[in-house]
Amino acid sequence: MSPAESNDRYRIGAHQYTEGGAWPPLAESGEGEPLPPIAEVVREGMDLIRGELLPLLEKRVSPDKADMIQEMLTPHVKEFHNPEPVRIYVALEELAAQGMLDSDRASELFHLMREGIATNEDWKKRHGKSSADTADKRVRGLIAQAGLPVKENGVTHTYTVIDLNRYEKDLAA
Repeated sequence: MSPAESNDRYRIGAHQYTEGGAWPPLAESGEGEPLPPIAEVVREGMDLIRGELLPLLEKRVSPDKADMIQEMLTPHVKEFHNPEPVRIYVALEELAAQGMLDSDRASELFHLMREGIATNEDWKKRHGKSSADTADKRVRGLIAQAGLPVKENGVTHTYTVIDLNRYEKDLAA
Protein backbone atom coordinates (compact mmCIF):
# COMPACT_ATOMS: atom_id res chain seq x y z
CA MET A 1 0.00 0.00 0.00
CA SER A 2 1.40 3.39 -0.96
CA PRO A 3 1.76 6.18 1.63
CA ALA A 4 -1.14 8.03 -0.02
CA GLU A 5 -3.38 4.98 0.32
CA SER A 6 -2.38 4.43 3.93
CA ASN A 7 -3.45 8.02 4.69
CA ASP A 8 -6.89 7.29 3.20
CA ARG A 9 -7.63 4.05 5.01
CA TYR A 10 -7.27 2.96 8.60
CA ARG A 11 -8.12 -0.36 10.18
CA ILE A 12 -10.53 0.07 13.03
CA GLY A 13 -11.52 -2.92 15.13
CA ALA A 14 -13.53 -5.18 12.88
CA HIS A 15 -14.06 -2.46 10.27
CA GLN A 16 -12.01 -0.42 7.88
CA TYR A 17 -12.76 3.28 7.68
CA THR A 18 -12.36 4.89 4.26
CA GLU A 19 -12.35 8.68 4.00
CA GLY A 20 -15.41 8.40 1.75
CA GLY A 21 -17.35 7.09 4.73
CA ALA A 22 -17.61 3.37 3.91
CA TRP A 23 -17.16 0.78 6.66
CA PRO A 24 -16.46 -2.49 4.79
CA PRO A 25 -15.60 -5.59 6.83
CA LEU A 26 -11.93 -6.43 7.34
CA ALA A 27 -10.32 -9.65 6.23
CA GLU A 28 -10.76 -12.69 8.47
CA SER A 29 -7.72 -11.80 10.59
CA GLY A 30 -9.59 -8.92 12.24
CA GLU A 31 -6.35 -7.47 13.57
CA GLY A 32 -6.15 -3.70 13.33
CA GLU A 33 -3.18 -1.44 12.85
CA PRO A 34 -2.41 1.46 15.22
CA LEU A 35 -4.67 4.37 14.42
CA PRO A 36 -3.59 7.91 13.65
CA PRO A 37 -5.10 10.38 16.15
CA ILE A 38 -7.78 11.65 13.74
CA ALA A 39 -8.92 8.13 12.87
CA GLU A 40 -9.14 7.30 16.58
CA VAL A 41 -11.36 10.35 17.13
CA VAL A 42 -13.58 9.31 14.21
CA ARG A 43 -13.86 5.76 15.54
CA GLU A 44 -14.70 6.91 19.05
CA GLY A 45 -17.28 9.37 17.74
CA MET A 46 -18.97 6.83 15.48
CA ASP A 47 -19.00 4.28 18.31
CA LEU A 48 -20.68 6.91 20.48
CA ILE A 49 -23.31 7.56 17.81
CA ARG A 50 -24.02 3.88 17.15
CA GLY A 51 -23.63 2.57 20.69
CA GLU A 52 -25.17 5.30 22.85
CA LEU A 53 -27.02 7.89 20.81
CA LEU A 54 -29.09 5.69 18.49
CA PRO A 55 -30.48 3.47 21.28
CA LEU A 56 -31.55 6.59 23.22
CA LEU A 57 -33.15 8.13 20.14
CA GLU A 58 -34.94 4.94 19.17
CA LYS A 59 -36.70 4.94 22.56
CA ARG A 60 -37.91 8.53 22.23
CA VAL A 61 -38.46 9.42 18.57
CA SER A 62 -39.48 7.82 15.28
CA PRO A 63 -36.82 6.02 13.21
CA ASP A 64 -36.94 8.81 10.62
CA LYS A 65 -36.34 11.48 13.25
CA ALA A 66 -33.52 9.38 14.77
CA ASP A 67 -31.89 9.10 11.34
CA MET A 68 -32.21 12.84 10.79
CA ILE A 69 -30.59 13.67 14.13
CA GLN A 70 -27.82 11.16 13.44
CA GLU A 71 -27.21 12.74 10.02
CA MET A 72 -26.95 16.17 11.64
CA LEU A 73 -24.33 15.00 14.16
CA THR A 74 -22.26 12.57 12.05
CA PRO A 75 -20.39 15.26 10.03
CA HIS A 76 -18.98 16.70 13.25
CA VAL A 77 -17.27 13.37 13.82
CA LYS A 78 -16.31 12.35 10.27
CA GLU A 79 -15.52 15.71 8.67
CA PHE A 80 -14.61 17.97 11.57
CA HIS A 81 -13.12 15.32 13.90
CA ASN A 82 -15.09 16.73 16.83
CA PRO A 83 -17.14 14.19 18.83
CA GLU A 84 -17.97 16.75 21.51
CA PRO A 85 -21.36 17.76 19.98
CA VAL A 86 -22.33 14.08 20.03
CA ARG A 87 -21.25 13.72 23.68
CA ILE A 88 -23.30 16.77 24.62
CA TYR A 89 -26.33 15.53 22.73
CA VAL A 90 -26.05 12.09 24.38
CA ALA A 91 -26.04 13.86 27.78
CA LEU A 92 -29.18 15.77 26.76
CA GLU A 93 -30.96 12.56 25.71
CA GLU A 94 -29.90 10.77 28.91
CA LEU A 95 -31.19 13.60 31.11
CA ALA A 96 -34.45 13.68 29.12
CA ALA A 97 -34.85 9.91 29.48
CA GLN A 98 -34.44 10.24 33.25
CA GLY A 99 -36.93 13.12 33.39
CA MET A 100 -34.20 15.38 34.76
CA LEU A 101 -33.84 17.84 31.87
CA ASP A 102 -35.01 21.39 32.46
CA SER A 103 -34.84 24.40 30.13
CA ASP A 104 -31.82 25.94 31.85
CA ARG A 105 -29.76 22.74 31.67
CA ALA A 106 -30.78 22.13 28.03
CA SER A 107 -29.93 25.73 27.15
CA GLU A 108 -26.57 25.49 28.88
CA LEU A 109 -25.68 22.30 26.99
CA PHE A 110 -26.87 23.57 23.60
CA HIS A 111 -24.92 26.80 24.21
CA LEU A 112 -21.79 24.77 24.96
CA MET A 113 -22.41 22.68 21.86
CA ARG A 114 -22.60 25.75 19.63
CA GLU A 115 -19.43 27.23 21.15
CA GLY A 116 -17.61 23.92 20.70
CA ILE A 117 -18.67 23.67 17.07
CA ALA A 118 -17.84 27.30 16.25
CA THR A 119 -14.36 27.10 17.79
CA ASN A 120 -13.38 23.79 16.13
CA GLU A 121 -10.43 24.45 13.79
CA ASP A 122 -11.68 22.17 11.00
CA TRP A 123 -15.10 23.83 11.19
CA LYS A 124 -13.52 27.32 11.02
CA LYS A 125 -11.44 26.30 8.00
CA ARG A 126 -14.54 25.07 6.17
CA HIS A 127 -16.87 27.94 7.07
CA GLY A 128 -14.43 30.84 7.49
CA LYS A 129 -15.94 34.08 8.74
CA SER A 130 -19.41 32.59 8.85
CA SER A 131 -18.39 29.70 11.12
CA ALA A 132 -20.14 31.11 14.21
CA ASP A 133 -23.36 31.85 12.29
CA THR A 134 -23.31 28.44 10.64
CA ALA A 135 -22.74 26.75 14.02
CA ASP A 136 -25.66 28.72 15.43
CA LYS A 137 -27.92 27.56 12.57
CA ARG A 138 -26.77 23.97 13.00
CA VAL A 139 -27.60 23.96 16.72
CA ARG A 140 -30.95 25.69 16.17
CA GLY A 141 -31.81 23.11 13.49
CA LEU A 142 -30.90 20.32 15.88
CA ILE A 143 -33.11 21.86 18.58
CA ALA A 144 -36.00 22.02 16.13
CA GLN A 145 -35.56 18.36 15.12
CA ALA A 146 -34.88 17.00 18.61
CA GLY A 147 -38.15 17.87 20.31
CA LEU A 148 -36.55 17.24 23.70
CA PRO A 149 -38.97 17.13 26.63
CA VAL A 150 -38.02 19.50 29.45
CA LYS A 151 -39.65 20.06 32.83
CA GLU A 152 -40.45 23.46 34.25
CA ASN A 153 -42.27 23.76 37.57
CA GLY A 154 -43.60 20.23 37.25
CA VAL A 155 -44.90 20.77 33.70
CA THR A 156 -43.28 19.05 30.72
CA HIS A 157 -42.98 20.90 27.42
CA THR A 158 -40.89 20.60 24.27
CA TYR A 159 -37.61 22.53 24.33
CA THR A 160 -37.48 25.14 21.56
CA VAL A 161 -35.15 27.76 20.15
CA ILE A 162 -37.13 30.35 22.14
CA ASP A 163 -35.87 28.69 25.34
CA LEU A 164 -32.29 29.04 24.10
CA ASN A 165 -32.86 32.69 23.14
CA ARG A 166 -34.25 33.43 26.62
CA TYR A 167 -31.22 31.74 28.25
CA GLU A 168 -28.75 33.69 26.13
CA LYS A 169 -30.56 36.96 26.77
CA ASP A 170 -30.22 36.27 30.51
CA LEU A 171 -26.52 35.49 30.02
CA ALA A 172 -25.93 38.78 28.24
CA ALA A 173 -27.68 40.78 30.97
